[in-house]
Parts: sequence; structure tokens; C-alpha cells
Amino acid sequence: MQNLSPCRGTEPAVSTATARGLAPSRLLADAAMSQAKTGFRKIVCATGAEEDSGALPSQVLLNALEDAIDRREFVMYYQPQLDLETHQIVGVEALMRWHTRNGDVVATDNFIPLIEPSNMLHKFTLMSLELVLAQMANWARRGILLNVALNISARMLEDDNLAAHFKERLARFGVRADMLTLEITETAIIWHPDHARRVAADLTAAGIKLSIDDFGAGFTSFSQLQYFSLAEIKIDKAYIINLKENSFGASLVKGVSVLCKSEGIRLIAEGVEHRESWQLLRQLGCTIGQGNSIARPAAAAEFEAWLASSGSQPMGLALH
Repeated sequence: MQNLSPCRGTEPAVSTATARGLAPSRLLADAAMSQAKTGFRKIVCATGAEEDSGALPSQVLLNALEDAIDRREFVMYYQPQLDLETHQIVGVEALMRWHTRNGDVVATDNFIPLIEPSNMLHKFTLMSLELVLAQMANWARRGILLNVALNISARMLEDDNLAAHFKERLARFGVRADMLTLEITETAIIWHPDHARRVAADLTAAGIKLSIDDFGAGFTSFSQLQYFSLAEIKIDKAYIINLKENSFGASLVKGVSVLCKSEGIRLIAEGVEHRESWQLLRQLGCTIGQGNSIARPAAAAEFEAWLASSGSQPMGLALH
């Protein structure tokens, strides 16, 4: 396999205005004025760097988000999941970015927490699904078969019609259900276990795979997992970023890997930021990784360019 260093140019720019040394966008400039008056939290871009231009009050941001959803200003980025033994791509995670009309790229963490409790969540989730399915259909027409993972809010598991919505769109885009994985956090299991279990069962009955994301962050009881038909568990990146031998993180990885192996569940380490972690993860029983030491999240065209130059081939549906 060729060099699997992070893609060049795939990290979203702080903003085109900032990069050119020009004045900030009107959206952020207006927010700066609001910051001076209200002291609300700052908005940051996808790199994690704070914008000097100021803060965006929640209601202002909610109004902007509602308009952005209608205008489809959101773009999916894709980060590969790599088999650390064979160096083959076993799938990708779809990660949302907000590309504002002014050229700013807004970090997911700055708008998802506002969308989740709002009445926009359902519309936003289905829009996200449609973006992913359109890309999957495009790839399939060109012979690129990739399992794609999409995050959904725990609140969506309160919708009894969720599986029907997903089945309708899978059929519309002509995408196989077993190529789609829905990542849900442990929150869904903790807050509404019975309801979540029923909706999750409907999704798996439709052929959609389920993944527990950020495992270890919510301290879910292992006993709860037996009620969900899981295809995958993703260990929270907090345990992986600085993974060391004889650490709590290493013990967690080893223990969960034994469970996953016995239950036929795929285990993924998220937040693999250092190439040195690859060997330790393999020794601990986790052979699939996702993180910047493999490749950074990239828009579809950039991801395809990375895939072509990396020498790695997608395993398609070989690993479920």
C-alpha cells in the first residue's frame, strides 16, 4: 500500500475570507456585534480554531441554520475506516460540514447541539441521509462499493416511523440497506431503552446496520447491549488519542475486543491520531481504525483522489 498520510488540503479552511486576509463574513460580523451585547458563546470553524470575529447567539444561529437547511448549504465529508492489518478500506464515516454562503466552514459541534433539541432535527436528519445516499448511488454507478456510516441523534429513535422513512429513501436512491450503518450514541440506550430497542429493531429488520458510537463515554451497562442487534461498536476517541500500553484505554480496548469477537461485532477505534498506535491496537484485538493518522475527513472528490493515490482498495461489502 502506498503512503496513507492524511490528505493534503482536506482539512477545511478556517474561512476563505480569513485565508485571503479580508474582512470576515457578514454572518460572523453580525455575530461579533451580538457578542459585545450578549456575551454568548463563540462560533468556531471546522479546524477547531476560534474566529476572531466573535460569537453567534443561539437564536441567530438557529435562524441561519433553518435557512441553510432549505438552501442545502451542508456538505458531507468522508473519513475512511482502515483495516490495520490488510491496509484495506472497510468503510467511511460521513461527517457533516456547514458551508455558509459567505465561504465559512462551520464546525459540526457548533450547530448539532442546537439542532438536536429543535424542531429542525427530523428535517435535518433526512437531509443528511439523502446527501449520503446520493453519494453512495454515485459511487455505486462507478463501481465504488463502500459501507457508509451516518450519525443520527438519539432523539430520532423516538420516531416510530424512522425505519419507514429510511426504507423509502433507500429505495428511491437505489442503495442497498446493508451498505448503510447508523451510528447512535450510548445516550439512546440510557434514556429510552425500551423505545429505542423497538425502533432499532425496525431498522435492523430493514437491513440497516447499527453501531454504538463513542462507546465508553456514557458508561452503558454491557447488559443493555444484548437487546440491540449491533453490527459495530466504536470506542470513544478519548481512550484512543493517546493510547498507551498498560493504560485504562488499553484495558478497555482489550476487553471490548473480546466481547465483539465472541458476538461477531466489528470493533472500530476512533481517534487514531498517531501511526504508532496501529500496532498496539492490533495487539489488543482491534484491527480497524479511523483517524487523522490514516486520513483526514474530505469532501467526496478529495476523498476519491486520496483513495486513488493511497494504493488501498475498498473492501466493499466484505466486512460487515
